[in-house]
Amino acid sequence: FFARLTNQPTTARKKLYNDLIVSLKTAGVWAKLDALYVLAAADAQAARQNLVANAYNISASGSPVFTADRGYTG
Repeated sequence: FFARLTNQPTTARKKLYNDLIVSLKTAGVWAKLDALYVLAAADAQAARQNLVANAYNISASGSPVFTADRGYTG
């Protein structure tokens, strides 16, 4: 996931992503997912990325407004 991002997250934000993924794996949920999006991301590009795989990434349509740590509104 991080390798696909143009702007790398801070160390603290990377830890949050890692904690989320580890928790989902521990609960047996991660393997069942085709896609997972954290729309309240640091930037719009990160919000559009599928955490599980480089597939099914989101494309913004129209002119939605992105706000860091809040996501899109439109």
